[in-house]
Parts: sequence; C-alpha cells; structure tokens
Amino acid sequence: MLVFIDNNPICGLIKMQPVNEKFMQDELPKAREGLYAIQRTVIFPNMILYRFGSSDKPKNYYSGSWWIGYSPFESLKKYGVARNQSLKDSAAQCLAIGTWNKCDVLIKVITILPLAAWSGTPKVQAEKIDKKRYTGVRRNPDRDITQLYIPGLKEVYNNIQMIWETALKKASMIMGTQNIYNLAGF
Repeated sequence: MLVFIDNNPICGLIKMQPVNEKFMQDELPKAREGLYAIQRTVIFPNMILYRFGSSDKPKNYYSGSWWIGYSPFESLKKYGVARNQSLKDSAAQCLAIGTWNKCDVLIKVITILPLAAWSGTPKVQAEKIDKKRYTGVRRNPDRDITQLYIPGLKEVYNNIQMIWETALKKASMIMGTQNIYNLAGF
C-alpha cells in the first residue's frame, strides 16, 4: 500500500483491517439473498467500483451495498453494445435488478480505504407485490458477471462520518442511463 505524508509517498506494507469488517457476518444473510458462489473478499485502496442507483433514492447513491468492479462493468458495457441495449437495460438484465431500482443513475467511485465485501454471481430475482406474493416476473442474470455486496456503508465511522464518506472517493456520476448505449472511457 502507498501512504502519503505531506504529499510524499512512503512505500511499505501496512496491514489495515477493512473499515466495515464488523458488519460482514451480520449482513451475510442479505448478501446470500442476491448472490451465488459467495466468497469473502477485500477491496483495496485505489480500486474502481460502479453502482447503478435510482434517481428517486439519492441518499442511497453511495451508501447502497450492491456494487460491481471495473472488469464486470466493462463486460456489462460490451454486453449492451453487442445487443444494442441501453446501459440501464443491460444492468437490469445482467445483474437481475428489478423495478425496485430504476438504474437511471450510474455512480463511479475509487476506494480510499480497504473494504470487506461478499462477492459472487447474481441470483435470479422474482418481482414481488408484497412480502408473500410475486408478480411472476423473473430476472435471470448473466452468470459471467461478478457482483459485490459491501456491508455497512451507511454506518457511522469514527463517530463523525458514514463509512462510505470515509472509504470512497466520488469519481463521477451519470444521470439518465436509459439513453446511454456506449460509455467509452467512463
């Protein structure tokens, strides 16, 4: 890991525990609801992550738990281009995202601190009317895309900020993904 003191890099191995480690076990059942072949992983500083958000839920843009890394995002873009689908439609299909998320906002961040995450392939999701009744619509994801569930991003860290405010650097955001078909360079 590279550490900066007074803007001078000091190279060395520094063992840092992920800032959200204490939430991993408690949120494992939630991760299992959406992922197959689930594995624990650590997201190191300077990694790029993406998330599809809903314009009607701006408080969840950065604090939501479901993310994808750079390579899965590149695969998702290629999937959409090959099928002439918008980025929104490709995300909803490949990641099995239902009507609970409009997928009309794309968030890109760079990690600052290590984060623990659950990694796996998305599970089939069935649309619900309420807790016990289903619409009959099933979302079948692309099994080649790996998704991340990052617990605890909404939780307070150091009694001051939420974990996402401490561990993630906002890189960029795009509104209106339903009209985007190719994001070269994003």
